Amino acid sequence: MAPPASSTFRAPPLEGRGAASASTGSVGPADPVAAARAGDMQAWAQLYQENFDRIYRRLCYLVGRSADAEDLTHETFARAVVGLASFDGRSSFSTWLRGIATNVARNFLRDKDTRRRAEERLAELAALAPGGEDGDRTQLRRARTEALYVALAATPEHLREAFVLCEVEGLSMSEAAAEAGVTVNNMTVRAWRARRRVRAELGRMGWLPEEGEA
Repeated sequence: MAPPASSTFRAPPLEGRGAASASTGSVGPADPVAAARAGDMQAWAQLYQENFDRIYRRLCYLVGRSADAEDLTHETFARAVVGLASFDGRSSFSTWLRGIATNVARNFLRDKDTRRRAEERLAELAALAPGGEDGDRTQLRRARTEALYVALAATPEHLREAFVLCEVEGLSMSEAAAEAGVTVNNMTVRAWRARRRVRAELGRMGWLPEEGEA
C-alpha cells in the first residue's frame, strides 16, 4: 500500500526567539547576493535579515533547543559568508543556505546524545500533557512545542529531516526531495514514516492519542 502524501498533523508555532530580524524598511540592492559577493556588507545584512527566521526555525526543530538553534543559526551564516564565493547560483540563495543549516545540524547532533536528553524530558512533559482546561495556556503551548522537539530528537535523522521539510516548512514532496537529494518516492515514504514515528512518540508522552485509542 502506498503511503499517503499528506497529513493533518501540523507543528505548533515557535515562541520566544531571542534574536530579532524584522525588516527595517530600507531598500537594498536589486541583487543582494551579487552585491554581497562583491563585498557589500549592507547587502549581506539584507540577506541575513531576510533568511534568519526560516533558518532559525529549521534548526529549532532539527536540534530541539532554542539556545542551540540560535548558536547554530549564527554558525550557518558564518559558514555562508565564508563560502559565498563558491555559491554558483544553480539553486536559490535560500535553498543553498538551508542546506548549510542542515549540515550544521547534522554535525551538531552527531556530537550530542540527543536521545538521552530526550528521555530526560519525557516524565516532565507527560506531567504537563493536557488533561483538561486548567493550567497556563502559554506554558501549555511551550510544553507542546517542546514535546514535538523531544519526539523529533527520538526520531532517526533522515526521518526527522523529512518531517521538518514536509510538515514544519510545508515543502512539496518534489521540493523536499530535491533539497534532501533523494527521489520523490523516497521522500514520500520518509515523510509517511516520520509522521507515524512522531505521532507515536507524542502519543507515548500523552500529547496525542496512542494508536488504537478512540
